[in-house]
Amino acid sequence: MRLFELPARIDGTADLTLPDPVRQVVESEHTAILDDMAARQSAWFDDEMEKLDNWAEDKRAGLKADLKELDEQIKALKKEIRQTGNLPDKLALQRQARALETKRDEAWRAYDAAAKDIEVQKERLLDQVEERLGQNVSDEELFAIRFEIV
Repeated sequence: MRLFELPARIDGTADLTLPDPVRQVVESEHTAILDDMAARQSAWFDDEMEKLDNWAEDKRAGLKADLKELDEQIKALKKEIRQTGNLPDKLALQRQARALETKRDEAWRAYDAAAKDIEVQKERLLDQVEERLGQNVSDEELFAIRFEIV
């Protein structure tokens, strides 16, 4: 802060060359910053993919449980149909079985739609990562200070 409070004059553009030790430090810092940025992006990507995979697994597990339950109900209903001797009861039970089969088919469609949604979200995440990788990093010299100690 105090450096900027000292009296100074502008001499135009300065043609300064950095000494080798200073240039090496600047280059190593530049590399360290880029490496740190890449590591943070990689960690972010891993976290996002893990969240997406966990969400997808939960969604699949819930839908599979629904499907399994519907299959068990249909199986029990068909067993009951075979054991029933009364035709009107058989017809009523058969209609219930058809309704459950329709519901199961809808659950399968929901499962497929969820799988497609998961893939779309993964693709979107990959697009975001690719966009971040395409960013250009540049450095620009804003000003140079030359000083003498008198």
